[in-house]
Order: sequence, then structure tokens, then C-alpha cells
Amino acid sequence: MPTIVGRYWVMPVAYDHSVISLDISDPAHPVEVSVLRSDSTFIPHWSSADPGSDRIVITGQDDGEPRVLIARLDQATGQLSW
Repeated sequence: MPTIVGRYWVMPVAYDHSVISLDISDPAHPVEVSVLRSDSTFIPHWSSADPGSDRIVITGQDDGEPRVLIARLDQATGQLSW
């Protein structure tokens, strides 16, 4: 489940064990900005942004380790970090 924050599309990619951000300011030509890797036991599935901060909550899929992780999105650059 992706999340849109400003001009960025933040997308969990389950079996790549990652979360990516895409600059969608030109929707016809999205540009990958950042890739945030998790360990092999976490399968990112769902995301939601905290409207009052730079935090994005990421939950895992049922077939991975049940965890909730918090990512940060730099809204100026699109860079993701844990």
C-alpha cells in the first residue's frame, strides 16, 4: 500500500525487502529517488504518513516477521531513512 507525501510516492516493495520513494512531480515520468532496505525477515507491505512530521509507518506482510517500522522522508529531497 503506497503513500503519497507531497510530490513523493512512497512504496513498500514486499519481496525486495525495501521501501522506495519516487518523485511523481511529472506523473508521466516518475523518478526513483531513494531505496531503503530492510532485513530479510521483514516484508514491507503497508505504509501511512504522519501528517505532522516526516515519519512514515511501515508494517509487514503476514508471511514475514510481524513488526512495525518507522521511516523518515526528507520532503525536500525524497531521501528515506530508518
